[in-house]
This record gives sequence, C-alpha cells and structure tokens, in this order.
Amino acid sequence: MLTDAKVRFAHFEQRWTSQSPVEAMEEFGQVDVLLLDYYLPPITGFKVLQEVNAAVAAGRVRRPTHIIGMSSVMSCNRDLMSEGADHGFVKWEVGDWGGWARDEW
Repeated sequence: MLTDAKVRFAHFEQRWTSQSPVEAMEEFGQVDVLLLDYYLPPITGFKVLQEVNAAVAAGRVRRPTHIIGMSSVMSCNRDLMSEGADHGFVKWEVGDWGGWARDEW
C-alpha cells in the first residue's frame, strides 16, 4: 500500500505480530510513524496502544510522532483514536495520509 502510494521512508520495519510491542520500540529507537492494525495478533492494536501509552507515561519510550490506526472497520479506528491515535484510516486508504514524504516520479 505504501509503495503504491510512493511513500518515501529511510527505514521501515514491519512486524507480523503484536507480541512485546514496547520491547520492539525500545530495540528500534525513536519511532516516527507507528501504524497499528486493530486486529494484528496475538493482541489487538488497541491493547498495543494502551501498552505504548503506559510505557510513554513511565518514561520507557518516547511517543511516536504520529500514531495511525488502520482497520477495515472504521469503528475500530475510532476506538484507536479515542485511546490516543492521531489518525485512523481504513487499511486501503492509509497511503493517502498527507503526512507521508513522497517520491514524485
């Protein structure tokens, strides 16, 4: 989705599991954009966001510059935004976000 939208990024890391999200952020370093899939197993993106928020409050990690919820169900995105996500998109529209740096060909 992001490649098709010509999104430019210096470093991109994709995780196929939501296990140990705070530890993954600690290993990665400062996160600019955190994309949260609501239904990513084994715990939901909502629960991941709660864990990230608690880790930020405890000083373990810095809050990502942008937190984006993405789900095919808009009500799930609203739940993520109510927990502190900055934006929420249905998955196939995440490349349309105006905050991405883009390569124009």
